[in-house]
Amino acid sequence: MKLVILCAIFCIAIFVAPSLVDNQGYVFISAGNYTIESSVVVAVGIIILTFILLLLGYQFLRWIISCRKLFSGFFDRRREVAARENLYLGIIALLEQRYSEAHKLLIQNTHSNHRSVASYIIAAQAAIQTKNEKNCLNALEKVQKLEPRALLACLILKADLYASLGNYVKSVEILEKARVKYENNPVVYRKLANLCVNLGDLKKLREIIPYIKACKAFPFDDFLQLQFAVYKQDLQNIDNLVDLNELWNKVSRSLKKQPVILGLFARKFAEVEDSKMAEKIFIEGLRKFNAKAVLQEIYTCNISLPKLLAKLEAEYDNPEKQKNVDLLRALANQYFAGKDYCLALEYFKKIVEIGGINDDYKKIVCCYESTKLSDKSNLNLNKVSV
Repeated sequence: MKLVILCAIFCIAIFVAPSLVDNQGYVFISAGNYTIESSVVVAVGIIILTFILLLLGYQFLRWIISCRKLFSGFFDRRREVAARENLYLGIIALLEQRYSEAHKLLIQNTHSNHRSVASYIIAAQAAIQTKNEKNCLNALEKVQKLEPRALLACLILKADLYASLGNYVKSVEILEKARVKYENNPVVYRKLANLCVNLGDLKKLREIIPYIKACKAFPFDDFLQLQFAVYKQDLQNIDNLVDLNELWNKVSRSLKKQPVILGLFARKFAEVEDSKMAEKIFIEGLRKFNAKAVLQEIYTCNISLPKLLAKLEAEYDNPEKQKNVDLLRALANQYFAGKDYCLALEYFKKIVEIGGINDDYKKIVCCYESTKLSDKSNLNLNKVSV
């Protein structure tokens, strides 16, 4: 555009200049007591010169501004590099469990908003490890101001903070708030379930079990352990067969396939003197599900179950299973529970030949003592490791 204007002025000058040679015209400018007199040619020359000077001044100003931006960009890049380095060093310090140093590095790393959020979150984690409530809450407050979408992360970290301080009740309150706002978040339910276990609040755990299952907050084995803890508590409060049958009927089909649940209920049925139901549960478990795990559950049952014993003997008649340690141990323990110490001793000896554990030797000692063979019991007692 500037080039076009200059060309236009030059063309006008070419056509106008010859006519101004003989008659240069007259320009008179008066401002107060000052007057300027000039020919038209000189006035036009002054205007053109003024335009060129203004154009050069404009270019000079642009150059100054670009230099300022250049230096500003240089310092910004320096700050960016320093912030990135602090972030890396802070994470490394956190992983190396130098929590105070990690907090110091990260809390100063506020050049970029996004990097500040990350730095404050990691700084809060470092403060949790040092159990510094004030530093943690300050960092989380800044996170919420910078990034409102990080509310859930802040609530989880607050819950972790109070859990680390031993204030489990406060931690549960915070997670309950998070649960209301983020109903299907598995992390919230996972942490809430662990806190319920630590507090022994199985009532609350029982309440959230369906939600844990719905959002798949735990792997199946861990979820099974939670269910086991709940049912174990329920069974401790049951002392009659009616309530026990009612609870057993409420157990889902998938859980009835799990040996630990089968063993838990079978032992309880045996305790309330419903040996038929206990035998049925164990025998169906052996037939349908993981036999090794069911045999291990049978071993923990210290009540004699005749039909179950007959089933185990039938299994032992299979030559391929005669060296199955779990089967031998279940058989031996059933004989031991039925006070048939001679047969129990026979099977425990077979277990020891294959490879026994401390409990096997202790049971052998008990068998010898019960059959009045105390001299041999002393020999076997020496084999029990301390």
